[in-house]
Amino acid sequence: MTEQARFMSKEELRTRLLGTWQLVSSVIRFEDGEFRDQLGYEPSGFLIYTAEGYVCAVLGAKNRLALATNDPGIATDAEFASEASPVQMAEC
Repeated sequence: MTEQARFMSKEELRTRLLGTWQLVSSVIRFEDGEFRDQLGYEPSGFLIYTAEGYVCAVLGAKNRLALATNDPGIATDAEFASEASPVQMAEC
């Protein structure tokens, strides 16, 4: 945290965070000191904060394969497994 952030009011911090933020990396550090990409080599995503108090997060991996069909009801088990790895998340 920067010195400036330590002394910001809640309202000033809220104002500075409003808008859309693009994910540039998603790395986790383990207890042994090793770093790993959480969402693959090229993560993709956005985090949106609105003035009304809503938050929307859409995260995933750029290199994931799309379903062969627009109808998920006929997608194969392998396609669903590909969709879930690396983790895909959307919460709005």
